[in-house]
Amino acid sequence: MTAHDHALVRPENSTNVRTTTHPQDPTVRQVASALRRVATVSPRLAARLGAWAFFLAPPRRRLSDDERRTLAEGRAFQVQTAAGPVHAWAWGHGAPVLLMHGWGGHGAQLSPLVAPLVAAGFMPVALDAPAHGRSPGRRTNVARMARALAAVAAEVGPPHAVVAHSLGAPAAVLAAASGLPVRRVVLVGPAADPVQWLRAWLRALTSQPQALRAAEAAVDRWLGLRGEALSTVANAARMTAPALLVHDRLDREVPLSDAQAIARAWPGARLLETHGLGHRRILRDPAVVEAIVAFCATDHVPEQATVDALLWDRDGRWPSVA
Repeated sequence: MTAHDHALVRPENSTNVRTTTHPQDPTVRQVASALRRVATVSPRLAARLGAWAFFLAPPRRRLSDDERRTLAEGRAFQVQTAAGPVHAWAWGHGAPVLLMHGWGGHGAQLSPLVAPLVAAGFMPVALDAPAHGRSPGRRTNVARMARALAAVAAEVGPPHAVVAHSLGAPAAVLAAASGLPVRRVVLVGPAADPVQWLRAWLRALTSQPQALRAAEAAVDRWLGLRGEALSTVANAARMTAPALLVHDRLDREVPLSDAQAIARAWPGARLLETHGLGHRRILRDPAVVEAIVAFCATDHVPEQATVDALLWDRDGRWPSVA
C-alpha cells in the first residue's frame, strides 16, 4: 500500500505546527518576546540570538513507572560523541533495532516496542539523544541526534531497522543518508523539514531578509552542514530501504501532510494513517506496535482497514486525541 492509496486529510491548525519545537516551553516563549523587542533595535542580532535559542533543548520529561521498569530491565551503556556521552539501553539478542525518540522525548518513550521486538527475535536499542533524558547537555540539533544514532549503531552493530518518532525521523533519515546501513525504516509522526520550523521561528522575530540570511548562515556553521540536508523529504528520495510511515490524522504537533510528503518522495514507502491517537499516544497503541513489529520482521504491512478496525474494536469507538 502506498501513500497514494489514501485520501488526503487536511489536518486542523497545521500552520501552528512549524514552531512547536519550542513554544510549548514557557521559558522559550519569554525568550521570543524578549527577542522581538531586540529586533526593534537590531534585527540582525535578534535573528542570530533567535537561531541560538532555537536549539535550546526543552525541559526533560519525567518517566512513567512502566518506562523506568523497562529501562531497569535493559543493559545500560554509554557511547561517546562530539556532543558528549549518550546513554543507551539494549534488550534481548539478535539483530539490532534502533529506537529514536523526538524533540523533548527520551528513549523510554518507545518502550512499548521493546517486549514485542524481543519476542520477534530482535535486540531493541533505545538512546537518549544529546541534551535529552539522561544524556547531558542543554543545546542540541537534528545533526547531533543523527550522529548520536550512528555512534550507538557503531557500538551494537549494523541495525536491521530504525524506528524514529517526530523530529527523530529527520535525524534517523539523515543518518541513513550519511551512510548508516539499515534494512528497514519506520517513521512515526515524522517531521518533513525541520529547517522550515527554524525559518518560521526566525520570521516571527524579524522579516528583514539580511538578518534572516545571516542567522541561517550561522545555523549552517553550528550544524556542520547545510540546513537543507536535514530535509526528510529530500533525503527520502535517495533511500532504498523499505519504509513504513505511521501518522495520526488528528496529530496537532506535526501535520499528516508531512508524512504524506515523505511517503511520496520515498520509493515504495507505505503510509498507515490512524485516527484519534495524536502525536504521542500513537507510540503505545497496540495496533500500531503490532504493525511496526510485523514490518520489521516480515516487511508486511496490514491493510489500512485492518488497522482502523483494531482501533475501533478495542474501545467500541474512536479514541480521543492524546
